[in-house]
Amino acid sequence: MTQKIYHYPFSSLPTAFADDRGTAARDKKRSVERLADLLILSPANLYKRMEEGTMPANQLAAWFHATGGKAVIRHLAVQAGGLFIPLPTGRATAPLDVAALQSVLNQSIGALLAFMQGTATQQDAVAALTRGLEALALEREQVKKSDQPELDF
Repeated sequence: MTQKIYHYPFSSLPTAFADDRGTAARDKKRSVERLADLLILSPANLYKRMEEGTMPANQLAAWFHATGGKAVIRHLAVQAGGLFIPLPTGRATAPLDVAALQSVLNQSIGALLAFMQGTATQQDAVAALTRGLEALALEREQVKKSDQPELDF
């Protein structure tokens, strides 16, 4: 099982689009030109929408599918006062998963303490606490679904 990576909430929608674009390039080997083809846009139009954060809502599902990224949806969830929790698979948790979770939770508590001492900003503390909540909520759902694991396809 691969180690889970818990991402940070993003400060702006353009930053989230840039992260998803990076995920597409890294994981799916897709350039902006290829993403534009999949979204039936010109590359210039796609760049403009990413930079301005003006992607129409009816194209977001295609964006998620084309990039494989979750930064935009995570940003939107946080802006709506919620959390993004991927659907659990019910697979057994590996030691590396627990180590990653523990690291994220330690960082969250550290950021809270730093904020209380006046050495961290409110934005940094909220971002760290959000990461911790998302990570813990995902693992909670994994445990709840452990008796119904999904198959790999």
